[in-house]
Amino acid sequence: MAGTETSLKQMLAKALDVRTSTVVIGAVESTNPLEIRAENDPRLIITESNCFVPASLQDYTVDISIPGVGTKECTVRNGLEEGDRVYMLSFERGALYFILDKVGD
Repeated sequence: MAGTETSLKQMLAKALDVRTSTVVIGAVESTNPLEIRAENDPRLIITESNCFVPASLQDYTVDISIPGVGTKECTVRNGLEEGDRVYMLSFERGALYFILDKVGD
């Protein structure tokens, strides 16, 4: 579908005012319940109630077909863990956060 693809930046710009959004780095302190402490403000704790975790940063199960063996169910463990550092997009004046990705080491 040529011409209909939209970049993530364009989609976010339509959903919120990205001019007032900032990228924040945080450290996962707890996964159940989710708590992320912002590095630039140690008093700020981001929780499940005010952040969005993309599917790419969650554990999920897939079926894998193995020749000669059959189909097996496998769990991909890509979820957040305590100690992970993450990039987050802060929007709505810091009321909501979207986790973008883990910070590479």
